[in-house]
Amino acid sequence: MKKRIIFDIDGTLLESQDFRNSVVMAFERNGIVYKEEDVKRFLDGMSSYEDVNRRYNIRDYYEYLRCFSGLDIDMNFIRDYLHHAELLVDKPASDDVLETLDYLKLKYDLVVLTNFFREVQQERLRVAGLDRYFSEVYGGENYIKPSRDAFALAISPYNAYDCVMVGDDYVRDFKGATTAGLNAIYYNKTGKVNMVDEINDFKYLKKIL
Repeated sequence: MKKRIIFDIDGTLLESQDFRNSVVMAFERNGIVYKEEDVKRFLDGMSSYEDVNRRYNIRDYYEYLRCFSGLDIDMNFIRDYLHHAELLVDKPASDDVLETLDYLKLKYDLVVLTNFFREVQQERLRVAGLDRYFSEVYGGENYIKPSRDAFALAISPYNAYDCVMVGDDYVRDFKGATTAGLNAIYYNKTGKVNMVDEINDFKYLKKIL
């Protein structure tokens, strides 16, 4: 019998967000004159950070984004951007997510495994009214998916066969989890279900878990 369900956040529990507005707000709050290409370079740097880094460290994050974008930004800019990102969430979460988590909470230990900063993601869960469901949030400060170490951290103190990963990223969430020895459910809400361990409706978790 499964004991712990591990959830991804963005695209799974919460709708994926466009962080452009958070970047623009950081430019404006810090009095930086910017062009649209500056915003794009910063967003491209955000997207590529995980391709070349093993974990999230705010100093490394700042240095990488500054060098990648070529922008004259300081740590205050990064902190402003992250603060705004904490509030960038559809609130409250959808009824399907709330009802499903209500059901699963009675049967399993629920946790979150995210590749982003733990503190930012905890606040986003709180704003969405979801924080009460989860006993722990594992952030990217230690490891990022699809690293085996990320999943090893999220299953503790259970064994891999006691846990199930649920996420919308096929490589990071589904393949990463199965490679690490976990069962996984691929949440593919954009298309037709093609696999046994695949769903396109979040509330279907109540039928299979």
